[in-house]
Amino acid sequence: MNQYEVGIKADLNDKVSALLAFYDLTRANVSTPDPRDTRFSIQTGEQRSRGIEFDLSGEISPGWNIFTSAA
Repeated sequence: MNQYEVGIKADLNDKVSALLAFYDLTRANVSTPDPRDTRFSIQTGEQRSRGIEFDLSGEISPGWNIFTSAA
């Protein structure tokens, strides 16, 4: 399994912060259901996931908090 991630986190002010990350994950020998008999599993080649993640959180006004994520 290979996993690479790079990101940056910033405090936009004393109450709100943001995170931006880029990732690339590779897994080998992943078990998946056997298409001929779903009671069994078989090992497949590689699975790869790549993407961007963004998080924003904090207090935007007294009593109002925001928590949001996108990937």
